[in-house]
Amino acid sequence: MIAACSRIVALVVALWLVPLFAASGDAPQQTDATPAAVATPEASNLTLDEIGGRAEEVAARLRAMTTAIADQATFTQLENDVFQQSHRVSDRWRATDQILALTLRRNPLETLASSWRALRTQLEGMQTRVDDRATKRAADLATLDQLKKLWSWTLDHANAQGAPAPVVERVQATLAAIDATRAQVDARNSRVLVLQDAVSRGMQACDDASARIEDAREKSIGRIFVANVSPVWRLFGTQSASETTPTPPTPSASDFAAVADGIRIYAYTYRRGFAITLAIAALILWSLYRTRRAQARAPVSSHAALPEFVRHVLRTPIATAILLTVFLTPPLRPGQPAALQQLLYLIALPASLILLRPVLDSRLVPAFFVVAAFFLVEVARGILQPGPRVEQIVLILEMVAATRVLFWIAELLPNAIGALVESSPWIRSTGRWVARAGGFATAVSALAAALGYVELADFVGGGA
Repeated sequence: MIAACSRIVALVVALWLVPLFAASGDAPQQTDATPAAVATPEASNLTLDEIGGRAEEVAARLRAMTTAIADQATFTQLENDVFQQSHRVSDRWRATDQILALTLRRNPLETLASSWRALRTQLEGMQTRVDDRATKRAADLATLDQLKKLWSWTLDHANAQGAPAPVVERVQATLAAIDATRAQVDARNSRVLVLQDAVSRGMQACDDASARIEDAREKSIGRIFVANVSPVWRLFGTQSASETTPTPPTPSASDFAAVADGIRIYAYTYRRGFAITLAIAALILWSLYRTRRAQARAPVSSHAALPEFVRHVLRTPIATAILLTVFLTPPLRPGQPAALQQLLYLIALPASLILLRPVLDSRLVPAFFVVAAFFLVEVARGILQPGPRVEQIVLILEMVAATRVLFWIAELLPNAIGALVESSPWIRSTGRWVARAGGFATAVSALAAALGYVELADFVGGGA
């Protein structure tokens, strides 16, 4: 009976002590601040005889982390790229202040806006590279935190179990390696965070600048119907204080440098598009030369079957390739700066003269060259950005001459258009009315310039 009672008492004591032993011996079940992070399945399954193998696995993971951040030259280059871009954004911001202080015209504003778009595109590419590194470093730090907790628990467990000294030393060495790797990853992560901040600030500056330029565009549209200078007949007369319009500062060499820098930024951003453009030009040129050689070897009778214009295209492959490339590849270079677009048109202008000269009626050739001259004047005026008074005089002379030429073409076109296209009453009538509409627009532009509405004259006359 006594023996039975003793067994019952022992059983009760054992049942009472089991939770206490579990609470003191099972560390992952403690209700501390980070129970879930410590009580991982990996930690609970790690026994003393597995420490060696697990330590080798951890060493391999740490080596992979250190190898990933050992690209010092590549990362330094990324830092240099980001900081150079940040300096470029700062310089572009100062240039934007200077340009917006001048008379706000369409071409300078478009070039400025396109340079900011190109800068933002570059920053977006850098942001992708920096964010990718930031994501990897964050994952590394999370892994290191987990390993630190696991092997700290393992060290406590090994000491509690009375593990041999080499085993304890192996655990301590693993913890030291984790700490050393953590220091390296922390240092790299700090540099990545600095880059993230720099890229973010640069993109914010691009957005702010674009908003300022858009505001300036809206203001420039509102000024179209506002007189910029006094009427031309008061050019040499006396003006009262109320009639005098302040003259904005003339663009300086730094402004032209800003435009050139904007084109350079755009060209670098879309360098692949420019490379593909050159490849397309080479392919077109090669195809035309190949076709011309094939036609040269063909019987003479087959040449007569080709239209004269096609034969002339094959005789001028370089001019044809330039025109086709300029007008077929803009999608490869979206949002081109106005100055770059005008430069490409200047390249296409002599090509168009070479290509169309033989198929133009002799009576239209002088008008064609005069219109080309008008285009050159427009490009020069957009690039040089003369003062409002000089531009007023240039616009009056240019638009008066253009009006005369366009009305002359309107009278000449019905009888001369047959050299270009199939003769038809509809084409003859449409061509005449188009030329007359252009002449009417340039006449309105000349009158607006004479009255002092230079912005309106530029908008109407430039479009015409």
